[in-house]
Amino acid sequence: EFNARLMNVAGNQDTTLPLVNNFTVYLNAVSKGTSNNVSLNIVEPAITLVKDVAPFTVEIPDAGGIATYTVTLTNSGTGPAYESNFADTLPAVISLNPASVAVTLAGGAAGFTNNNPLGTGNQVNVTIATIPVGGSATLTYTAAIQASVTPEQLIANTGSAAWTSLPGAASQPDERDGSGGINNYTTSDGASFNASSFSVAKSVNTTSQAHTLSNNVAVGEIVTYDITITLPEGTTPALTVTDIENDLLWVRIS
Repeated sequence: EFNARLMNVAGNQDTTLPLVNNFTVYLNAVSKGTSNNVSLNIVEPAITLVKDVAPFTVEIPDAGGIATYTVTLTNSGTGPAYESNFADTLPAVISLNPASVAVTLAGGAAGFTNNNPLGTGNQVNVTIATIPVGGSATLTYTAAIQASVTPEQLIANTGSAAWTSLPGAASQPDERDGSGGINNYTTSDGASFNASSFSVAKSVNTTSQAHTLSNNVAVGEIVTYDITITLPEGTTPALTVTDIENDLLWVRIS
């Protein structure tokens, strides 16, 4: 009886043909027979990561609004994924609510650890101990949009996941992980949304002559316009309003 370890080398992939081995008995350098073949199939975990931000149907994407994120990790490989770590550092324009971080495990996934319960660094960081083939972990968390947000600002960021081939938090010999090179057990996905825009509306308020109606005006008549600009909550830098009127002379602005 003897033990052999499957080496973490580039040739060992779950797409590799079965590893076939046998042994031969020699007596005085003369072969006395060869054993039957024993085949090994290589299995590997493969995590797919999907990150989404919920549509703003009730909340408004301006200062004080709440963004809700959903992240799903699914093992679509041929072997269990161990110590699956998900990390997501949110941009400064939104502030993570660390108490909102929650997970739903399915398909035999087990062992949830929140590695950053205080949300230090505006980061979500969690680990799922085991995600078997077909299993999944779905995370949700929220973040508040800050007063520094500007109209139509793109708020985007990417979360990433890494996992290992063997159970146990400590690294083991020939364990495959997400550290790079042949250790390619890593993936990422992003989500984004745009902050609210502003709106501009112009209308005729009044005209100076009683005999004209609505937008019908006489030559020499004075027209009073209303310009309404609705700004989202947040920061609006360097706002300029330009109104070009052909064949009209400005009288005054109020």
